[in-house]
Amino acid sequence: MSVNMRSYLPPPYNGKDHAVQVYVTGVTPVVDRDSTLQQKTEQLTAYYKGWYSERFVQAMRVTTDKHFNAMFKGRREGGAPPKPPSNVTLSSMGVVEKYLAGECGGGAVKVTDFRFGVSMMTRQMLLHVWTFQGRLCLSVNYNEAYQEASSA
Repeated sequence: MSVNMRSYLPPPYNGKDHAVQVYVTGVTPVVDRDSTLQQKTEQLTAYYKGWYSERFVQAMRVTTDKHFNAMFKGRREGGAPPKPPSNVTLSSMGVVEKYLAGECGGGAVKVTDFRFGVSMMTRQMLLHVWTFQGRLCLSVNYNEAYQEASSA
């Protein structure tokens, strides 16, 4: 689950002048499988209220250092490295109705449309394919810093 570290950072990094995506990281909450919905809700609420700690920050530093060193190991001097290749990744979600009820409340609420998308930070394009109510649907997700709508 994504969490935002922005509010825990010192100025000026906790303000709007710094990209929010840079400070998003993931945490992995665990709940007891046999607990009730109420108990799971309480466990998750407690976890999300207390996920941030100095121990977490230290672990993030180790992880970040490892990835930084791997990225820049053997970097050549004199100019930017060539852009990495970027292909379209295809992901089929199948028939949405297998996972999403078409109505609830005895028909009081009806699902008439389904959309899906993600935010991209890299050059990678994602193409999600699914069917909903007998229609083939395509959703391409890309970062406007690297591609234009016409190329998508």
